[in-house]
Amino acid sequence: MHPKDRSRWKSHPIVRAIDANGFYVTHDGGRIAPDVPLDQISEDASIRGNSLLQGTKTRVHPKAVIEDSLCQDAVIDARSMIRDSVLRSSGQPKRHSCDTASRHVVQGGDIRIGSNARIECCHLTNSSVGPGSCLVASIFENCEIGTENTITLAKAVLVHTERAVVIKGPTEVSEAWIGHHATIDRPGYFEGVFSNEFPILRYDSKTGSLSVQRILDIPHTSRFGPQVIHSTNSGRLFSQPDGIMKDFGPHVGLWHDPLLAHEPIFVGPCCWISSWTKVVGESARVHMDMAEVVQDRLLTYLMPFSVTGYEGESTMGMVFPGESNGGFSHKRRSGAWTFTCCPQAVIQMVDRLYQALGNEEKSIADIVVEASLENALYLIQFWANELGIDVNQPRDQQRGSRGRWFWDCKNRIETHLQSGIWKFRDGKPLGWTRHGQDWHHEKLDQIRQQISLSDGPSNISEEELLAGSQDLANPLENPLGIEEIAEATCRDGMRHAEAEIHPSAIVDPSAQISAGVRVGSNAFIGPGVVLEGNTLIGPDTWLFRTVVRHATVEHRTRLTRCVITGTSEFPATIGRDTVLDGCRVETCRIGDHTIGSGARVIDSQLAGNTTLAMFANIRRVVSHSPAIIGSPMEDCHIGTTLMSMHAAGSIQGMHAQPVTVRVAGRAIEIPAIPMIGGGCQIRGQREAPVVLEGAFLGSNSIIEAGCFVGFGSFVIGRLGPRDGLLPFTVSVGPGPNTDEIGGVLARFPNMIMTHCIGWTYQSLPKDRVHDIIHLVNGQLQRGKEAIRNELDRRHRQVNWDPCGPDACYLSLPFYTEDQLQTGLKIYEASLEQGQWDLVFAGDRLMFANNRGCWLEKNGNVRWQKRPALFAPLQLP
Repeated sequence: MHPKDRSRWKSHPIVRAIDANGFYVTHDGGRIAPDVPLDQISEDASIRGNSLLQGTKTRVHPKAVIEDSLCQDAVIDARSMIRDSVLRSSGQPKRHSCDTASRHVVQGGDIRIGSNARIECCHLTNSSVGPGSCLVASIFENCEIGTENTITLAKAVLVHTERAVVIKGPTEVSEAWIGHHATIDRPGYFEGVFSNEFPILRYDSKTGSLSVQRILDIPHTSRFGPQVIHSTNSGRLFSQPDGIMKDFGPHVGLWHDPLLAHEPIFVGPCCWISSWTKVVGESARVHMDMAEVVQDRLLTYLMPFSVTGYEGESTMGMVFPGESNGGFSHKRRSGAWTFTCCPQAVIQMVDRLYQALGNEEKSIADIVVEASLENALYLIQFWANELGIDVNQPRDQQRGSRGRWFWDCKNRIETHLQSGIWKFRDGKPLGWTRHGQDWHHEKLDQIRQQISLSDGPSNISEEELLAGSQDLANPLENPLGIEEIAEATCRDGMRHAEAEIHPSAIVDPSAQISAGVRVGSNAFIGPGVVLEGNTLIGPDTWLFRTVVRHATVEHRTRLTRCVITGTSEFPATIGRDTVLDGCRVETCRIGDHTIGSGARVIDSQLAGNTTLAMFANIRRVVSHSPAIIGSPMEDCHIGTTLMSMHAAGSIQGMHAQPVTVRVAGRAIEIPAIPMIGGGCQIRGQREAPVVLEGAFLGSNSIIEAGCFVGFGSFVIGRLGPRDGLLPFTVSVGPGPNTDEIGGVLARFPNMIMTHCIGWTYQSLPKDRVHDIIHLVNGQLQRGKEAIRNELDRRHRQVNWDPCGPDACYLSLPFYTEDQLQTGLKIYEASLEQGQWDLVFAGDRLMFANNRGCWLEKNGNVRWQKRPALFAPLQLP
């Protein structure tokens, strides 16, 4: 150390000494690395316990308290309390748009912690946190957290919040802008924009135009039930040049994705989303202002006083004010339903809004219901006009169910508006009487009779709207709490004489190293580390507040606030170049290049290049391929690359296997990727596992024991027990009668491109990348043969062979003749027309058929058999 530096630390009130490694030791026991400029550390800050400060950008302001935390290139504001946390800035600041028009943007930067913040068990990277925040057991990456926030449990990949946001319970926030005033409790996973904008609309019947008169900024008081899923991944493609899907690009590597678009979701203030509901984005349009938002019928926009998912499961597209929506079509929507059937919930919402508004804004709560009814009326009139429907004609003159639906909605809304029952003063309804929790107005029964809903439900409360099905409500649990991380805290250092420590290794004086431990060259054994038993720490490893017992930690691995334990008979192994933060690993083998945050892995063996997320609680799992796991998983065997990115409900007894296709008489295995959506439950058993090929399991789907899901299939609802899907089958409910054989080929070909081909193509090793051209056609041929075999069996009147070549397709003998013939026609047409013929042109994977092409519009594709309209594809 330079003599000038030595004199400077002696005069700094916070520093007590310099240890043998050249680190500054504070009076409260903390460590400051030599690369931190001491003039950037306030003289009255407190750095306590096993804290470690690193990086030339680290700055600590007056009265800040840092305890048992790692701070690397972080700026800690005055009076902040940082406890048991990892604050690490990595790389350059990143800019991310949370909506397509870039109206809401995350701009990450050097970590900056706001005043009075309390952060425990957090992993923050390249983010800023505003004053007054409280984050507990949360992981954030590249996100700005606004002022006056409380987030109890979360995994937020990209998020921008502002004042008064409160998120409690297990949750995920992914690429989302959370509006100021938001209060969200226990959803499972969501993306999208949580808006505070309340537009006042007007419709001009003469010009047919819809306009936004003004926009009110009101608290986001929407309510969410448990396990709510918002997904902007609908399987759609990015816009393609000339509107033609021609190629999949060059091979880049695992998880590269140049095809998949994400459609935004807008959740307005004052709405309800029932538990176990999936909200899906549909429109990829760029919306520069609110006028463009309300004029995009495909945009998934949940408007004030709307209800989504009650007695349903999902929604897509606009949900008008006061409307109930439980599915993907207008037939699952009911206009003015909330005002008719849920007056108690409406009054509760207005009261909560009134309490959240500032004194000068409280009058907004008194007009918000009538304004929502007027908005609903204008939207009905506008969209009816756009679709050529005259809602002023009598109902019996309306053509089709859509016309009658618009007429019914208009009638219900006008009836409520004309009744005058939705007037409030100081947040209280006028003319209503209350009996216990129930509210009643003498005109409400008349309204219900007038709009033919007198026999429907009435006076449904908020609690009933949000509760959903109790047997499905399975809230996530954070797998690793602060009390367990405390096990990694060691105050009094000890180095056993029989431990083998390379001379170039840096060992903090607080570390405990027992006999039999070996530490490799250039390793860093930081504050609070405990090394015991038959443990090997490889060269260039980096450990902070981590316990390692009977384990091998390979080269260049970084462990922060982890507990890694094995036994003398079954030692644990952590592969090289692995990064784990806040993880517990017991008696496991973790492959190279694994990344994990806040996960627990017990009695398992995971392949390299695996990603473990906060809610991953893994027991008795063996994987032979890379996987992304963000969910509880137990008793599973993963034999193919797998993606379960967003906190599934639970995964038990699953076997994920590669797809087998025959090429020139030989069988080849292709590790096609199963995609398991957030909220999905897989309920396999040891004697009856759920077997998956490269299929798509929709968010909140349920797969019962003994099921088989064939390649390219899409499960939307519940499957099983003991159902078995042919390739490319759409299943919307239990039992073979709901299956659409080949339905994915007919309805969701874009999903085959983005998920089945695109992801698998990028995941293949370089020496096997050409196998991808056989994947889809091979499974089309397999499905065609299975149906022909079944038709032949029925013709010959022989019994089903449970051990035959088609035995995995358990539903095959139960399909009707029409189902089989429809599926067969789809398979044969796809093969005969060469829809999925692929070829490599140089280094690019391309479609190889000059007789037709895939036309792209709004992210969807359809097959065009008239190639004369287009320039022929130039093949190599």
